This record gives sequence, C-alpha cells and structure tokens, in this order.
Amino acid sequence: MPPTARPETAGPETAHREVAGLADDLRSIVEGKAWHGPALGELLRGVDAAQAQAHPIAAAHSIWEIVLHVATWQEVVRRRMHGEMLTVAWEENWPPPPATADDGAWAEAVEGVRRGAARLGAEMLELAPARLEETVRGKGHTVRQMLRGVIQHGAYHAGQVALLKRALGVEPVAEVD
Repeated sequence: MPPTARPETAGPETAHREVAGLADDLRSIVEGKAWHGPALGELLRGVDAAQAQAHPIAAAHSIWEIVLHVATWQEVVRRRMHGEMLTVAWEENWPPPPATADDGAWAEAVEGVRRGAARLGAEMLELAPARLEETVRGKGHTVRQMLRGVIQHGAYHAGQVALLKRALGVEPVAEVD
C-alpha cells in the first residue's frame, strides 16, 4: 500500500488485511507476542485466586475485577459489531468476583478472557470490509474505531495487571523483545 493510502479509503482486499491484522492484534494482547511486552494472558500466569482477588493498591480494581471487565467488553464489542445496541450498566461493566477466592472460579475467569478474545477474533475475520466504515449502533464511532479500541483496552488493562502484580510482590513476567 502506498504511504499516502489509508485503510479507510482503500479497497476491500486492504480492508480484509486490516481486519486480519486487528484480529491478530487482539490475539497477541491476550495470548502473547505483543510488541509492548507481556500480554494479559502471560501476566495472569502464576497468579492464584487469592492474589487475583487482593486489592494491593487502595481504590484500584483487583486483578480479578479487571479480568472480568476485559471479558465483558470483548463480548460487548462482539455483540455491537453484529449491530446490537447495548447499554452497559455499572454491574455489567465491572462484574464482581466471587466473595471467596476459589482457584476453579479464577481459572474459569482467565479462560473466559481467552475464549472471548478467540471468539471475537474469529468473528472479526468474517466481517465484511464495508462494515468497518459503519457507525456502531447508538454510538458516534465506527466499527473500525471500536475494534481498535477493544485492542487498546486490553493493552491498557494488561498494564494495570502488571502494576498490581508488582504491588503484590508476584514475580513479573520476563520482558519481551
């Protein structure tokens, strides 16, 4: 693609490549090989339920709360991508973790983020290129902006998890080159 061409004005083949790239970026933010460093899934390795539920930084969300929040927004974006108009209540935006730290429930929460990213990524690959330009129903942004946003959202919260792990004294993940 010439340096002056933008995906928004390019043809369907370029849009297909863009969607494939976005789906790959979503995968890398959760599973690994993200350009910025450890991905969310990498950061969650070695975190147990008690650590995930802890609040080592006053007034900050726990790792568990962040994981549930990221999974929620993967699903919201997936549904909005298909034209559904959704309003997200606070309780849905930040679903509470179980009252007691349970390793099985924690493992399910972590797997929920992985499944959510995989499902959203797979459905992104089926998206017709023209849909990237559509305005998300009830919102002032395009599907393209929303998809980029959910990727940025995952990276942002991965950074929060890294800080919370550090505050907990949990061994950090090695830097990725």
